[in-house]
Amino acid sequence: KGIENDAEEDLGLLIEQFLNSLSQPDRVMFMKRYWFAKSVSDIAGEFGISENHAAVKMLRIRNRMRKFLEREGVVL
Repeated sequence: KGIENDAEEDLGLLIEQFLNSLSQPDRVMFMKRYWFAKSVSDIAGEFGISENHAAVKMLRIRNRMRKFLEREGVVL
């Protein structure tokens, strides 16, 4: 494996670690949005919350993830 592959693998492990630190509902919400590309509107409907609430939760999760990755030495 090359250096780039190692870096991608390391980043993948860090993202997995971050996702495991989330509550189950936040993890599901994050995965639906960023893995399965569901709309904020669809996610809000599935969770019984407003679109604004869903969008704010996504923003907060992304910010937590950015801070986590920065603490782990990932330059964004």
